[in-house]
Amino acid sequence: MSKSLVTEYFITYFKKHHISPEETARALGIDVGKLTPGYREPLDAEEFLELCVYLGICPEQVAQGIRENITQ
Repeated sequence: MSKSLVTEYFITYFKKHHISPEETARALGIDVGKLTPGYREPLDAEEFLELCVYLGICPEQVAQGIRENITQ
């Protein structure tokens, strides 16, 4: 399985902002295995959007963060 840049972004975001992936997964009904390192299945589009709303970030912010990491 190749790495999902979106899933990797959120894993890093959780660490950086001291957010519990377990609590987030429970609140949104997402498999916590999709929010932690070593995930086997990436987030789907609906989960991505639910995370954005829950965390109060816009999808464009995620895209910008990914672009910045790729170009570094």
